[in-house]
Amino acid sequence: MAGNIAKRANGKWRARYRDESGKEHSRHFDRKIDAQQWLDAVTSAVVTGTYADPQAGRITFAAFFGEWSARQVWAPGTVLAMSLAARSVPFAGKPMKQVRRSDVETWIKQMNAAGLAPGTIKTRYVNVRSVFRAAVKDRVIGTDPTDAVRLPRGRRPDIAMSIPTPEDVGQLMAVADERFQPFIALCAFAGLRLGEAAGVQLGDVDFLRKSLKVSRQVQRVNGGAIDVRAPKYGSERVVYLADTLVTVLAKHIAAHGTTGNDRWLFAGDGDNPPHQNTVSSQDPVRRRTVRHQAPRPAALLRLRPHRRRVRRRDRPALARSLESHDDPQHVRPSLADRRGPDKEGRGVDHVRIARRARRSTRRERDEHRQMSPAWDGGLASRGVNRWRVITPR
Repeated sequence: MAGNIAKRANGKWRARYRDESGKEHSRHFDRKIDAQQWLDAVTSAVVTGTYADPQAGRITFAAFFGEWSARQVWAPGTVLAMSLAARSVPFAGKPMKQVRRSDVETWIKQMNAAGLAPGTIKTRYVNVRSVFRAAVKDRVIGTDPTDAVRLPRGRRPDIAMSIPTPEDVGQLMAVADERFQPFIALCAFAGLRLGEAAGVQLGDVDFLRKSLKVSRQVQRVNGGAIDVRAPKYGSERVVYLADTLVTVLAKHIAAHGTTGNDRWLFAGDGDNPPHQNTVSSQDPVRRRTVRHQAPRPAALLRLRPHRRRVRRRDRPALARSLESHDDPQHVRPSLADRRGPDKEGRGVDHVRIARRARRSTRRERDEHRQMSPAWDGGLASRGVNRWRVITPR
């Protein structure tokens, strides 16, 4: 970087330099020492790699996010999450170079005071930080003001995680519509996410080898439409099913068939599968389609299997049995833990477990045989093993 200091006719000292693109930058000072210090600071920033064009930093956070996000290749869910985080910051209209660490800390404090969960705050912080990190790499700003900002402490994951027991899952299945019961069983005893369970097709189930191929998920988009896409990165896998769960799926297919040309296992609107947030059922009284929020236990209380409702005294226990839509996914690994460490492999798609479980197919099948009694026992607590076997057509 070429730079120099010269005294002007009016007695001011002008320091100037040219950046790597050849553009000249200059400032005027009353004292020569001040001009030299400014030039030294610019030189230091260039040497350390933290130099940023002073003019580029004038762009506001909102404007930079708009330009940067338009260039990113994101899934629809990521677009929504990033946009929500960007809109929540109080410094959206502030120039990027003027955003300070104190501004970020104030934003974190506001979210915490508003009652947002530590996990939600962390997610929004990470999303906003990715914007500033991109600005640093693009030399819009020299440093990242979000670096090392302290976040509210969350509970330990192993303590905060709510793992329903097989009996809890049985309570849900007892009050759910008969067509929805296999959906709950897949989430609880095959370790599928709700979107993955909604996206199961008949061709994914291998009844002979007692396995299920997880190759897609169903997500909701604006306007009530659905988006069928691949599972989360690294989540495609083969899940080995317990004998009783195979029976449950076979009975469901024989009784209700499949939906649409793609032969979805569970029915949604028209020929589409349900999305992960809702499940459709037919009201036997009003004879109309109604929607129920699948993740919310209170909504499950509105389902009317056999035209009966859940007794009021049983509702608190039912609500505790499914506090989160991710809870059923943890039933399968919890049963595996009772049989010994690392018995569960790719089935539940927990990242650390999955990395350790990339073994041969033969070994996975051997572990499946060892775990089948535990999963069958979990289903047996619901009385599912009393369902008779019907071979699917």
